[in-house]
Amino acid sequence: MALALVPQVHPDLRLDKLVKLPPDLRRLAKTAAHGSLESLVKLKKLIKDGSTPHFVLFLPVLYANLDPEAIPHSDDVDAVETAAEVNIILMRAYTSLEALSLFHLSAAVCIDLWPRIWTWIEFFDAYNFCLHQLPITDCSPHGNRAQFLRQVWRIRHDLGSNDLVDSTPGVWTMVGNMWARCVQTNAFACGFFGGEAVTNFIQATGPIQMCHFRELLLAVGGNQQDLAVIIAKHLSLVTHDLRHSASETNISYVRAVIVYLLKGVQQAIFSREAFACTGLATALVDTAMAFSNIKGDEMVELLLGTWKLFRWTLTENVLQVWMPKALKAGLLRIILACATHDPPVVDDPDFRQVLSKDLPPSLVYYSVLSQLLHALKDMQTITEIQGTAISDDWGRFMLLAKGRLALCMAFRHGKIELLRACDDMKCSRIDYRARLNVCSICRRRCYCSEECQRIDWTEGGHRKTCGFLYAQRRKQPEDLSRRNVHFLRVLLHRDYLDHRRAIWTHQVQFMQSHADIHTDSSFYTHFDYSRGAMEFRILPLSSLADGNKFSRSPELPLFRAQAAASEGRMELHYMLVSGGSVARGRWVPMRSSSGVVMQRLVGIAKQVTKEEYAEAYEQRLEDELKRLEEEVDAAGLVQTH
Repeated sequence: MALALVPQVHPDLRLDKLVKLPPDLRRLAKTAAHGSLESLVKLKKLIKDGSTPHFVLFLPVLYANLDPEAIPHSDDVDAVETAAEVNIILMRAYTSLEALSLFHLSAAVCIDLWPRIWTWIEFFDAYNFCLHQLPITDCSPHGNRAQFLRQVWRIRHDLGSNDLVDSTPGVWTMVGNMWARCVQTNAFACGFFGGEAVTNFIQATGPIQMCHFRELLLAVGGNQQDLAVIIAKHLSLVTHDLRHSASETNISYVRAVIVYLLKGVQQAIFSREAFACTGLATALVDTAMAFSNIKGDEMVELLLGTWKLFRWTLTENVLQVWMPKALKAGLLRIILACATHDPPVVDDPDFRQVLSKDLPPSLVYYSVLSQLLHALKDMQTITEIQGTAISDDWGRFMLLAKGRLALCMAFRHGKIELLRACDDMKCSRIDYRARLNVCSICRRRCYCSEECQRIDWTEGGHRKTCGFLYAQRRKQPEDLSRRNVHFLRVLLHRDYLDHRRAIWTHQVQFMQSHADIHTDSSFYTHFDYSRGAMEFRILPLSSLADGNKFSRSPELPLFRAQAAASEGRMELHYMLVSGGSVARGRWVPMRSSSGVVMQRLVGIAKQVTKEEYAEAYEQRLEDELKRLEEEVDAAGLVQTH
């Protein structure tokens, strides 16, 4: 017990303090300090009952019984039968820890007490099996670990010893072990106080310290994906309980995880890849749906945090990659939860970004529309959005989605199949792809006969371009699936047919406004889907100067040469879509079985002019284009993209 008399120890922990006790209590305290378990148990009872005003003077006794020098050797603890004297030492230390949990200690006392408290807690946590041999009420390892964590938290939080506890290695290992156990056994539902102990630590104020984070990872499995699994399971379990009981305890269990995740994201500690593949996004959606039924401003903050975490978990730079994942995880459901909450959670700019700037442009992709079909089926209460702050944005989105989904369903069931034109520019045949032969080298050119292939090889320039096309196919493979690529062509062709007369009008007016342009091979039609709905413009090919982002396609010179040799049977169309952080586009030429349309448009541009028809110009132009449309339909002109 010499350590208790060291001058550097806080005065309240020195044994000479015992002289201030009444004689009977002094004798009891001295015997307890010198190893009497019976006396120590009596002191603990006095402290617990609060039957004496002198219990603060018992601190030196507890300090003495927590002497780390008394910790048994591992061989003594691992023995088949622990010696009686070892059990007494263990019981004295355990009893002292229990008694200390009843004290309100000063920060100055904690500085000297903490090293001994933690040393024994760490020992008992490592050798929890030895507690089975002690006469204590709860000898389960998890119950004791939870009790120890509660005591550590009290020292850290209530007694103002944050730095003291936070600088101690091993605390977060215990937190991680307890967290994993609570999730494994759903301790949150049964009211096990280990859940409270864990949530206290993970929602503690201040940034996440990397040393603590590393300890936590090792405790839950070793990597961030293991931690993500624990967090996702935690949310799923507690959210299930939250639907049945919106108690403050259940809310605090969820709040703790949201706070911890937000801090980790803000500090850029977490790996999005590790968290994205563990079902966390789906758990966050379920959490948001549970929050949506609980009114109050506090829920607004939690809902907003849940939304931001959902976005962080799934959002990538490539729109067609993350949007299907987001829809599958429940993007529409979390939008519904935020919009219908009282008060609503829709003012965040990021929320508006998804609804008005990410979702609509993504509706050009088959993979997105397929997931949207399933997502809308799960939205049983979608009418609740009507009348909310986002009802206008939602209405515009659904109006666009309705047409695209109908096209997607027709495409899925084989009701729409694009044709393919023979790539011999002197041939006008357009047929099903299966009936055409493909170049065995580049796989980019199709022909209706060996003769057409020979002509294109010798006269059409394919001899020079075949190797280049092959190299491009190998060097830059298509990053979209074949279904996505085919659907883009289907969508473009459908929109062209729906807006055909308007496109013709703009083409005629473009040729009239450019006196030097009276040929179909001098301009192209630009179809812009980057904001959702299709918009088109007619632009001169001369605008495709070197460095222009639309001219970077290595196939453009080949398409221009083909269009020039096609006698009006090939138009250059460019399709611009959103790829996420940047726009992406592709040239999708349109082929016709006859050049009559472009020939007639050139003729109309020369004949129907503003100078000649003045105020009747627009009506005259409309009549001519309507007549052309009727002739084209009657002639059975075949066109394809």
